[in-house]
Amino acid sequence: MSRKRERLARRDVIKYGGALGMGGIFAGCLGDDDTDGTPTPDQKPDSFVYATSQSPASIDPARSLDELEGIIATNVYDSLARYSADFPPEVVPAIATDWEIDEGGEIFTFDLRDDVVFHNGDELTAEDVVFSVERMMEIRAGPSWMWDGTMEPDAATALGDYQVEIELNHTYAPFEATLPWLFIVNKDQVLEHEEDGDLGGGWLEDNDAGSGPYRLNEYDRGQTIELGRHDDWWGEFAGDTFEQVDIEIGREVSTTVGLMEAGDAHLTDRWLPVTLYEDLDESDIVETLETATFNTYYVFLHSQRPPLDDVHVRRAISYAFNYETAMDILGTDDPFLSPLPEGMEYHTTDGVTVYEQDLEAAEAELEQSEYDLEDIEFNYAYQPAIEANSDMGLMMQDELGDVGITVNLEEMTWTAMVENSTSLETAPDSFPLWGLIEYADPDAYMWSHYHSSQINTFLNGGKYDNEHVDQLLVDGRRTIDDAQREQIYTELQQIISADAPAIFVANDMTRYSISTAVSGFQDNGIMGYTHQFQNIEFSG
Repeated sequence: MSRKRERLARRDVIKYGGALGMGGIFAGCLGDDDTDGTPTPDQKPDSFVYATSQSPASIDPARSLDELEGIIATNVYDSLARYSADFPPEVVPAIATDWEIDEGGEIFTFDLRDDVVFHNGDELTAEDVVFSVERMMEIRAGPSWMWDGTMEPDAATALGDYQVEIELNHTYAPFEATLPWLFIVNKDQVLEHEEDGDLGGGWLEDNDAGSGPYRLNEYDRGQTIELGRHDDWWGEFAGDTFEQVDIEIGREVSTTVGLMEAGDAHLTDRWLPVTLYEDLDESDIVETLETATFNTYYVFLHSQRPPLDDVHVRRAISYAFNYETAMDILGTDDPFLSPLPEGMEYHTTDGVTVYEQDLEAAEAELEQSEYDLEDIEFNYAYQPAIEANSDMGLMMQDELGDVGITVNLEEMTWTAMVENSTSLETAPDSFPLWGLIEYADPDAYMWSHYHSSQINTFLNGGKYDNEHVDQLLVDGRRTIDDAQREQIYTELQQIISADAPAIFVANDMTRYSISTAVSGFQDNGIMGYTHQFQNIEFSG
């Protein structure tokens, strides 16, 4: 069976439900005369307000794993290095003023600033860095996956009050790129609040022990995270930054639109329907920013649960998927052609299985499957607060049905998605994910999504376990030679695309709507480091 479909105009995707319907509903919130009658702020508000549909599962920096948790961690805590605001971003000094690497690439010696003050007034020294490394690698959650098998809890040694040595188990090519995620906590403060060997984890869910540009003032779960400016921060604030930042969490789309239209919020998240960004852009007090960085969109397929454990079923789904309509839903025309985004080093399509909608190819794969067609059924889990995800499910239900595959839609909150993904038994059959990158190296994508050590996290949502791929991923981490790394990541892309543990949908355009009364926001493509509140100032 085959058929030819015309590419849909963005606003014609309404046949799949929410995204564009919501745009029509909330365009009315903006008024028929754009924003006539809505006052443009001429006075600096008390706080900068970021409205998001997300809620954090944890605010402990050793457990921070998703976008919002990263935003909180990078503003409340310092690290040895940070990412610059431009794209492509560079690793720049932070707590460490500079560092040296031994000839074997395994020993790093960091010289630390001597003017860093924690939010409680304590001085940051090398002992705090040593403790933070130990704590991160003992807890083994959040960012620790970046150093899994590479850095042990005792890897760091204080060589003085302001010098630290970190010895790795082996050469690790992306180590410098990961330094911005090695958050430093106040050793004495954390240990003072330790209970039953939790390394202060319980206390850090309601308090902070950081030295970053903003401190945690208050955390009202499910409502607001209030941050206050740390005036003794060692770094530089932009000219007229805000004394306070309010992160309005778990907000409905309608609430976010209303807050922006009224001038009561200054920045949306990236998860609104495309047409709402377009509608908000028509306002006199709001503009929409569009940036192409490393961000990708894909749909995981649980490769260890029937019938998705059959590679032919996964390939059939990848061929039956309508990529053009999916890109219309997302508001982009840039396809995701391999397991690495086009802007990433070593991206290639040479020898890579590139999927496009081909119903005949889908049916040919189904004929090779061990499952009877009537048994090929799976659930697609999505967050109802993100309209693009629900629209994607409706489209899959329609398109995959044309080759006899049944897709059931299942609403699931993001917190539940993360928690359920910790087990092969409770993990969703299928769910969508924006591939946000923590550091600018192919390892950031490949290791978290496809190494078997990450199988009990949402990052390896396909529950992919391939021994040869595991070894190649280890080789990619331990190889510094550029030509050899390129060969390794080329082979990885070829194998993973053929195994189809996910539907590779699009290199997605990132959008935010922002108040015209503020300036300094820059999307550098690095999750968490996109929102550096010390750079955002009131411009009137």
